[in-house]
Amino acid sequence: MAKKKKPVLKRAPTAGERAKWQKHKRRQRLIFIMGVLVIVAVLALLGYGYYDRVYQPDHAEANKLHKTVIQVNESKVSLEYVIDMTRFYNWLLQQQQQQQSTLQSYTIDDVAKQIEYHELLRQAAPELGIALKEGELETQLKSFVLPKDAPEDLTEAQYLKYYRETLKARQVSDKEFRDWVTANLLLPKLQDYLKAQVPKSAEQVHVQGVLVEKSMATEVADRLVFTGDSLDTVAKGVSLYTASKDNGADLGWLPRGIMGTKFDEAIFALEPGVLSQPIDDETGQKAGGVWMVSVLEKVPDRAIDDAQAPSLANKAFNDWFPQRLQQGLNSGQVVVTLNDAIRTWATQYVAEHQKTQ
Repeated sequence: MAKKKKPVLKRAPTAGERAKWQKHKRRQRLIFIMGVLVIVAVLALLGYGYYDRVYQPDHAEANKLHKTVIQVNESKVSLEYVIDMTRFYNWLLQQQQQQQSTLQSYTIDDVAKQIEYHELLRQAAPELGIALKEGELETQLKSFVLPKDAPEDLTEAQYLKYYRETLKARQVSDKEFRDWVTANLLLPKLQDYLKAQVPKSAEQVHVQGVLVEKSMATEVADRLVFTGDSLDTVAKGVSLYTASKDNGADLGWLPRGIMGTKFDEAIFALEPGVLSQPIDDETGQKAGGVWMVSVLEKVPDRAIDDAQAPSLANKAFNDWFPQRLQQGLNSGQVVVTLNDAIRTWATQYVAEHQKTQ
């Protein structure tokens, strides 16, 4: 029978040994805590550096990009939207000006105005009875996206690949691209609508007139009033308006809306046979030019002829957008918060993030 081993008795530590062991444990705990604090400090410094150099600038930039700078009723437009469309409009412009040595470009304000116009048109379209036909938008999108050599039997997946590549290359989102295409489809429909609104008849005046430099206005008036020269004679010698220069200075029958507001105000208030005061030219025929006119006849209601109707329709179309915008600004339906600081930052952002097209 095996003998039982006697238990080994351990000596109890002395008071000095216990004090030394406790001191050692405290030292280890202190070293551990100091190590953790050092690691935390290093991580904090790294985190702050990332926040200061990366996160904070990126976050501030994102806040600026997402800031609403245009609002038309309930529709809000961010600065990022305006920037993206500025790049897109300038790309379109470059395609048109490839043969020119000097290229123009759209500014942030130019594009913001176009966005305002397009949004006003989109919102007004239903009340004007203007709408896209079924499938019209998708057909137009494909005409912009697909290359000429694209196969006719494209699958939906293949088309979507072309579409995504186009958006990436032009640096626009799906919404931005669709908004632009939609507006361009609605524009001719608005022209047709306004053309149909041209009245069949209107008050008109038969006018003779000569367009001259403002510095010559007094001389021309003296010739017409004191020397007995006719408008026909004066026009042949000095008129800047070639369309009537050799036609007896005859401007024809004019309803309101063709020659400009100042011109209309003058001629419709003028009695037949009386020479007008100089009228600033608003037609763009001559910068700084003035009209000297005389009314031959007036009728309260005369048929609008085929030559007048397109001019009236074009005038209505050109006036529609600025008039709608001004109404919206006055009523608070349109709010624009672009300022010099935002314009400067956005212009610099466009330049720094512009891809070579």
